[in-house]
Amino acid sequence: MADGAEPLDLADRARDTVVPPARRRVMPATRGAGAEPAFDLYHFGFSICSHKVRLVLQELGLGWLSLELDPRKLENYAPGYVRLRLASPAAQGARPATGWDGGSSVADAGFDALAVPTLVDRRAQTVVADSLRICLHLAERHRGETDLVPAEVEAEVRAQLAHVDRTPHVALLYGPDPAGDHRPWIIRLALRGAHRRKASAVEAQWDQVRGSDPALDTAYAAKLAKERAGARFVASAERMQGAIDTTEGLLRAFAADLAQHQGPWLFGERVTLADLFWAVSLFRLQWLGYDRLWRGMGPVERFAAAAFERPTLQQAVTRWPSHPWSRPASPWMRRPSLIDRLSGLGS
Repeated sequence: MADGAEPLDLADRARDTVVPPARRRVMPATRGAGAEPAFDLYHFGFSICSHKVRLVLQELGLGWLSLELDPRKLENYAPGYVRLRLASPAAQGARPATGWDGGSSVADAGFDALAVPTLVDRRAQTVVADSLRICLHLAERHRGETDLVPAEVEAEVRAQLAHVDRTPHVALLYGPDPAGDHRPWIIRLALRGAHRRKASAVEAQWDQVRGSDPALDTAYAAKLAKERAGARFVASAERMQGAIDTTEGLLRAFAADLAQHQGPWLFGERVTLADLFWAVSLFRLQWLGYDRLWRGMGPVERFAAAAFERPTLQQAVTRWPSHPWSRPASPWMRRPSLIDRLSGLGS
């Protein structure tokens, strides 16, 4: 356990020292009694991994405490938050993420102790890190009337989750398309040199605790190496094209899987965790202007049309207050704010 403290003690310290009160918000349960939320969720408004977890919480009707970190301040690099993630089972004996493949799969890239999201399950008295683990944890503990991982298709659901987890969403966000960059121009501007700035922020936070805890030293050193690798990746047209080709291949496989079933979802009429992951993935691609990758894939087009109209996706993702607007995704989003218009996010 990080610095010998219990999970809930670490959670209380992180909540009180990392997230200002103005960004602590109780999200009430939509099913059952209005008991005090059992979950704390550390997340970013725009993080695709955070989107997955928020959507699952919404689908299950669970109450939770929203602890929204500010990506501009890189609050997820704070030692209190890193200690909290290191207390999760996912971190125990895990390979630190030191490389950058454009994705966010812990199975492929290793564990990043400075990433989001992180869930604190106060009833289970445990910390769960990595969006895939968090969503499976929630689905398994709260089946109730919504069984997101039905036993009879569990292997197939998990296979689809792995496909989404391996989609290089991070590369498509941070790097340009060699054939023409269609990302909102403000994103292109904001993320130019982002890996260099993040590496500097890692070093600044590490300097506060360097030598005080070997686990923290390992976590910060790994993150520094990862950000430097990210800078090299997005500067390579060959690697960026590879990320796009990988995404298109996964979408084609998804279209083939959808075509095998009669219903609008992967396994017919019922929604599973696999459908939720794909809904989030497709919306991110739509937001970035990469919807062209599935144009002409009829099953994926029909799936996206249904998924984007789903109220839970709108509540947890597309209309989340801090999610920036973009023109390709505008039919499903809140009306653009004046800041959005002035910044050019709609262009």
